[in-house]
Amino acid sequence: GKILALDVHPHRIKLVDQLVEKSGATIISTLVADATNLPQSIKGSIFDTVLIDAPCSGLGVLRRKPDIKMTIMPSDLDQIQKLQESILNESSACVKVGGKLIYVTCTINKKENQQQISSFLLAHPQFELVEEQQYLPHQNDADGFYMAKLIRVS
Repeated sequence: GKILALDVHPHRIKLVDQLVEKSGATIISTLVADATNLPQSIKGSIFDTVLIDAPCSGLGVLRRKPDIKMTIMPSDLDQIQKLQESILNESSACVKVGGKLIYVTCTINKKENQQQISSFLLAHPQFELVEEQQYLPHQNDADGFYMAKLIRVS
């Protein structure tokens, strides 16, 4: 198998490249790309699994980064949700029938999590929700995050 990691930020891809080189892994390639508008070379590809580590408000990491509540505005949340929706729509086209689409965030905001996935499923009946987990900081003594696993059924 092969793994393709992409991110819009070159410095993040550089970090991944360094980790890949250090590990000696040969099946991982990287690409600086915008997941809201994938390059043609990716759009024509079909993957067994697509993992979206979505940009989010970060409200699940408030314990470690309390300054988030001072910097994030309600209008930011609307923009983040639109960005997440765009990434989901664009990336989902690359999942093969029977393949998995995994969506994760480090937030506890339902609009970015459960509601985002519910809206996606209404617009994309070719996907079904298989598993969904919301981890809350006070319940797990860890950061809050969300995970949804979807399968492309048609």
